[in-house]
Amino acid sequence: MSRFTRPEFAWPAAVVSLLLLGVGLTLGVLYFSRFDGGPRIVDDYYRRGVAWDSLATVAGRIERLGWTVDVDVSPRPDAEGRSFVRAVVRDSTGIGVEGLGLTVSAFRPTDTQPAATAVAADSTGGLYVAGVELPVAGLWDFEVAGTALGEPFLVRVRRDIAR
Repeated sequence: MSRFTRPEFAWPAAVVSLLLLGVGLTLGVLYFSRFDGGPRIVDDYYRRGVAWDSLATVAGRIERLGWTVDVDVSPRPDAEGRSFVRAVVRDSTGIGVEGLGLTVSAFRPTDTQPAATAVAADSTGGLYVAGVELPVAGLWDFEVAGTALGEPFLVRVRRDIAR
């Protein structure tokens, strides 16, 4: 019988191996959780928490009007590195709403500040197009902000951008 297969050596070696495996996996999880910068603390989180009711009112205004906002992102950037965010705003009858003056902001889900913000150009039929620079593929949150009937509104959508 080999020295390494004897029970008085094999059992302690198995226990130590499992403990080292657990420590290694824990360190790996910690490393990869911080790989992209990790979660971030929201700037002025207290003010945002206090203002939650007014933000929810602004965010729900489009739904109360019966309007819809469909957001689509071009899968490939153009030669200048911009992806195009298209927002189509329709009223309760399905007719496109023009002249809203929309602003589009792009966020990574873990970021507290937008990576890119652009004013959307108004087109016919309620189509608005904004060119934003998205440096990497992956999950992106888009905020479409504007004014409808003299009242501000905000729509948030999450899209997976593949390149």
